[in-house]
Amino acid sequence: MAEAKVRFGSPVATSRTQLPQILKKFLVHFRRPSDYDGTYGFDWLRDEYIHPIKSVILDHSGNTINAALNLCENTNLLKTKYKKLVAHNNDYYGSWLTMFPNTIEANTTHSASIQTNGIDLDIDIETLETLISDDTEIIFENENPFLKITPEKLMLKNLITGTITNKSLGGTNIKKYYSNSKKINIKSDGGVFENDEEIKVFAKLDSQKVEVGKLMVCKNNDYNDYTTEIYVIKSYLRDDPNFSKTIIDTELAKIGGIQGLEDYLNQKSMNQSLIKVKLIYDQSKDWVFRKQSLINASNQPKYNGMIQNQSTMLMSTGRYMDYINDRFKLMYPNLVNKNAVFLYITPFTSPTAGGASYNAPLDSKHIIIFKNNIDHLPSYAHEIGHNFGLEHSFEDDPTLTNAILLANAQADLAQDEATKISTLTNNRAFYNANPERRREDTKILDNNIQYRRDNIIVLNNNLLRFSKKATENIMDYDLSNQKVFFKWQSDIMKPEVKTYYH
Repeated sequence: MAEAKVRFGSPVATSRTQLPQILKKFLVHFRRPSDYDGTYGFDWLRDEYIHPIKSVILDHSGNTINAALNLCENTNLLKTKYKKLVAHNNDYYGSWLTMFPNTIEANTTHSASIQTNGIDLDIDIETLETLISDDTEIIFENENPFLKITPEKLMLKNLITGTITNKSLGGTNIKKYYSNSKKINIKSDGGVFENDEEIKVFAKLDSQKVEVGKLMVCKNNDYNDYTTEIYVIKSYLRDDPNFSKTIIDTELAKIGGIQGLEDYLNQKSMNQSLIKVKLIYDQSKDWVFRKQSLINASNQPKYNGMIQNQSTMLMSTGRYMDYINDRFKLMYPNLVNKNAVFLYITPFTSPTAGGASYNAPLDSKHIIIFKNNIDHLPSYAHEIGHNFGLEHSFEDDPTLTNAILLANAQADLAQDEATKISTLTNNRAFYNANPERRREDTKILDNNIQYRRDNIIVLNNNLLRFSKKATENIMDYDLSNQKVFFKWQSDIMKPEVKTYYH
């Protein structure tokens, strides 16, 4: 009997259950590259401003601590200056980017300040859990046709291949992130931004899509409103070679002369706020003194002590500023009401400052740069910042907080308003007989009141304060690292330029 053959059928394929991929938790931060040199505006909520990371000598009250401290005194107020997003239950604050539009019109007037090739930015990936090399996409979205984003998406796995950075935020708080240099390019091209623009960043994996970051881009349709003229006036002695025009010119040559100064202001400082300056110099307008005439002025009651040392021409900053302001009205009566700034460069020195300017009244026009700082470019931007309404980024006197200064300013205003009423009331008979004198005195009283009001505006605009010499802000005092204006400072300066100097 034949043996039966056993036949085996082909195995039936069975399907494995495919587990869904889970979108990992992370945040995307925009950062400026390491070679940033001030050619555009970029500001973000820096970790050291709100966390105790950087060691300082003094706390915000002026007490010696020699310890780590959050550099900003009012961190809650600082956070309001940046657009907030809650992502993965984390508070996220978007960076600000400011750039001129690359248009035909803008290139006719602002070509040196325009980033025609766009701006390359770094991308940091902050990890909220361990990340893996999956197919997660990072997508950049904005619908404005004049805002160009290249590329419009990146793969997460290509951004987490390097070494992860573990950054201490103080205590046990650790921030972990991957840094990626110049991974995205942003352009303002072919048109202007009528409003602040927002680039939203999404993480996408399959059908999962979560917003994980944003970049705010400042409106720039109004860039022409922020142009101003700065008249350069060299002020020196005709009868002492140690304080002559040659001294000024030698120091100016170190920064490329007046053209080098204008290039710096328009390409590496004021441009960060969409402000453009035009420097105007006419040698015939040089302000030339005989030494004895300044000595005589220094003996007048109003300017008493203006010259603190006749051999070195060491000047009292405040008295010399007062003298310059008063003499200006006599020397240049046709320029008094011009919407411009007047920059005096002098070979004299000051014991307290390399430069001087007023931020009140709001239409103050005068800036002085003393010899020690003629060759220091950021000093010019610093003093221009004062002129356009900025205070120092730190408390000049830690015992006098903004709250105290505001209270004092309000009291001074009330006193000046009361003085006006009493003066006009108590001298009514005299003024009725002398109406011209009434007009003159009323103008003086009104100017005093307006000065107080302007001072209050300046104080209210500059509520944020940071540790001294601890930031790279142009209004700080670290002379080797004055690089940027904060975005909120730009918001102070631009309306002042438009109103008083344009």
